[in-house]
Amino acid sequence: MITRRDLFLLPACILSLPLLGALVGFATRPGVDGWYQTAVKSALTPPDYVFGIVWSTLYLLMGFYLWRIVRRTPDDSGDDSRRFLLRLFIAQLIANLAWSFIFFQMQALWLAVAWIVGLITAVGVLIKQTYKLDRWAALALVPLFAWMCFALYLSTFVAWHFT
Repeated sequence: MITRRDLFLLPACILSLPLLGALVGFATRPGVDGWYQTAVKSALTPPDYVFGIVWSTLYLLMGFYLWRIVRRTPDDSGDDSRRFLLRLFIAQLIANLAWSFIFFQMQALWLAVAWIVGLITAVGVLIKQTYKLDRWAALALVPLFAWMCFALYLSTFVAWHFT
């Protein structure tokens, strides 16, 4: 059952994450518009505008995930699991936001590649562990997992040809 509290939390969760993503995108824009434009990229690299659409969608889905987990009433059987999922989700979100700075601003390309491997692992664990608690929340992260696997390929390609 959806409560008033749930209805209040929904826009807070859904809208806050794309806003965070937009802020990071704005902050890292100089790197995107600078060195990255001349970097050697894979033929599979989408046009720049696609990244904005994809990441906006992924942040909305992450917001949905967060809402589904936050709104769960803590109980004896699942509260530890819920806390773990929230902590891991927040950790991966921070790491996810930090990746743009590592890749575009610092140009630490191989570190960014390793960083994505860690993110893929964290999101995989989130999906697996969340599925036991909330199937819809887990499924909301599957596109993020898939995109990160693709981003691993794209980032590795740039790193390989940059150094």
